[in-house]
Amino acid sequence: MTERRKRVRTAVQMPIEVISVGGVQADWVGTTRDLSSGGGVRFDCPHPATAGDQARYVVTLSQGNSPVKISCEGRVVRCLPIEDTTSYEIVFTMDTYRFVR
Repeated sequence: MTERRKRVRTAVQMPIEVISVGGVQADWVGTTRDLSSGGGVRFDCPHPATAGDQARYVVTLSQGNSPVKISCEGRVVRCLPIEDTTSYEIVFTMDTYRFVR
């Protein structure tokens, strides 16, 4: 298979909290697999999502006494079942974001 990705992906594990998908409250938590230089995030989740749906989520960059969080809005790019598990690989765009403390 030929690689079609144009942006660099960086493997990084950070907490992610999915607030809503498709306008419905989600309250999902997980850990990122990687981030894209093009503004996207990939993570594993036990819940499926529909490509094209809007998503709101928060990624925690640092933890401790003063956690730095990014509140993001984007859309579901893809959702694929992960073999031999009950989880899904989900990719969100990061269309808008703001830092929150």
